[in-house]
Amino acid sequence: MCLCQICGYRQLISEVESMRRIPYNSENADHEALLAQLWSKLKPNTKLTSRISKQWTEIGFQGDDPMTDFRGMGLLGLHNLVSVY
Repeated sequence: MCLCQICGYRQLISEVESMRRIPYNSENADHEALLAQLWSKLKPNTKLTSRISKQWTEIGFQGDDPMTDFRGMGLLGLHNLVSVY
């Protein structure tokens, strides 16, 4: 039983690391949809004027382009934000 738990843990670590290594790509429709989903969850009554906008700073992003905030965590960071909110 312990061996199964260890193997499962290693598999989980591998999957998480794989997702972390995928950089956010503004040309990928799935990535853009996740980002739009995040906006709509955090600001449901406010329309986003553009993907690159000062509005992102209202919810804690560092600058106009939220893509730059995902450099260290890649898609893992975005998926975590979307799932939390």
